Amino acid sequence: MATAEPKESKRRPSSCARARDFDGPGDLDRLSKGQQLRVPHPYERLVPRVPLLPYWVLLPAIGLLVFVAGEATVSAFGDRDFRVTQAVFAIGLGLGPALLIFLSHAFGSTLGGDGTDSLASVLWPQVDGHDAEGAHKAFGDWLAMWQRHIFGLQTRTAWAAVFGVELAGLATLLGSGLPFQSPLLNVACFVLYAALLWLCGQAAFTFVQLLRLLTDMGSREVYVPFSRIPHPAVSALQRYYSGVAFLTVLGYVLLVGAVWEGPYGLSLAMIAWLSILAAFPIAATTWSFLQIHALLDRAKQHHLDDANELVVAAMRAAQTTGTASDLEAVHKALEVQDRVQRLSEWPFALSSTLAFAAALSAGTAQVAIALAAWMKH
Repeated sequence: MATAEPKESKRRPSSCARARDFDGPGDLDRLSKGQQLRVPHPYERLVPRVPLLPYWVLLPAIGLLVFVAGEATVSAFGDRDFRVTQAVFAIGLGLGPALLIFLSHAFGSTLGGDGTDSLASVLWPQVDGHDAEGAHKAFGDWLAMWQRHIFGLQTRTAWAAVFGVELAGLATLLGSGLPFQSPLLNVACFVLYAALLWLCGQAAFTFVQLLRLLTDMGSREVYVPFSRIPHPAVSALQRYYSGVAFLTVLGYVLLVGAVWEGPYGLSLAMIAWLSILAAFPIAATTWSFLQIHALLDRAKQHHLDDANELVVAAMRAAQTTGTASDLEAVHKALEVQDRVQRLSEWPFALSSTLAFAAALSAGTAQVAIALAAWMKH
């Protein structure tokens, strides 16, 4: 996959080992040996080491406290109360970073590791003992750079994407008018909304880069033993991306509900935003389906080529000798060929099918809402 030449990041790395500015696997040759396989997610560094409070408890609890404090403040000022919208946005401020940290951990456990069940054995096979160490290092370098690029703001492109979402969202808020009567509440709303937009921008960038990674994997040669189709690593990859798609759909549904019950309702500006964002859950499910299909299809084609060669060789031997054993070999070769042809290369597991159906339903509903609102206006 062609990638742009990466530029040096001016940010100071937080990890002990320096993390290079990375823009895809084209930067493999410039990976420094001091880099570790995984660095903590940026939001992990913001979480203090509170005993008995892991990040998946502490961060959502902070979001809940923000909601309770906001409700108390609005009640004290006697101002307009958008309870559903405030609940979704406030809790999202805590739950969103927790989910990004979780996806970072799951990324390492799903794609990392070694052995015959790992993704490394599929994308970087160890042909013999001499190549084993090199293949393991190549895969580790490739995975480490992708993980830094996906979950960290390590490039100018990442920062530009986040700032773009931030500015567009704030411009929409100011153009639609601040929702409260109290200037103090409007200032608090502006600050919290800016924080939420920053989180949304980083989540959107992470989502796009995860799809880029899947595209890169879909373009590579795969080496799956015939007896291990479907391979455990490909199945784990499918479950991971199905989970990402499900979270995308869930986030979109909650966003639609928050906007619907918010101060602006389904105004033209809000419909425009929701229509653009409807592409995310559809793209997550559709693209993951297609790219995992490409992986499975390439693995199937590899074995189909071998089976075809086996059939041709058996038939040539049978034509030359005409013995019963050679004719039996042709029959067995044809059975192997038929078995390979009947292998499914479409990832129709239950989780991915449900995610696809949910994304399609959410996207279809948004199109219907947008058309209805445009006709009304």
